[in-house]
Amino acid sequence: MKDNDPQADIISKTLDNELTRLTHQLAFVREGDYQAISAVMLGDLSYLTIQAQLDRTVIGIDLRSEAGWQRIEEAVKAIYKAINQFAMNSPKTQFSLRKESLAASDC
Repeated sequence: MKDNDPQADIISKTLDNELTRLTHQLAFVREGDYQAISAVMLGDLSYLTIQAQLDRTVIGIDLRSEAGWQRIEEAVKAIYKAINQFAMNSPKTQFSLRKESLAASDC
């Protein structure tokens, strides 16, 4: 998170490229801004991770505990289920099948 650190820039660009590649492989809803949704989720999880490392709670959730992270995991699932439900109910949503697949070894 330092400014003007060449190594941090390289790491950041590499991470961004990899996350972009993975996001494109997983996205199958046309017209949905899956990149923006993924960016928001990544930013949120990054913030929570930083707060946990600083031994801070967020909205009363203890991020130093397994129970706290279980709550976060369930919330992320609920968000993606809601996005999926919205897409399924939208008359404008179009789905596309991806020829490539994300194998477990790619993760």
